Amino acid sequence: MYFQIYCILHTEGGNSSPLLHLKNDLSNAFRKKQRDTFLFSTYDLRDIGKITMIELWVKDDTKGQWFADLVVAVNHHRDNEMIIFPVHRFVHTYH
Repeated sequence: MYFQIYCILHTEGGNSSPLLHLKNDLSNAFRKKQRDTFLFSTYDLRDIGKITMIELWVKDDTKGQWFADLVVAVNHHRDNEMIIFPVHRFVHTYH
């Protein structure tokens, strides 16, 4: 199973990040009843402001589904501000 996870961060001022490809270095990602962690760094981004919304989607080469429980974003430009986005749903896939 091959998935690629992407997101765009949005701020209260209407700014957006570029398309971010979330990375997971483990080969056992996307197993049933398993929690996976995907990382990206805001160090490479300019300070876009206070993050208030996240767009999240999956590109895959299968007909699989991906359930996202939550997303935790840490904004390194804002004193490591941690923002938790409860998702609790299946994420849209694009082939």
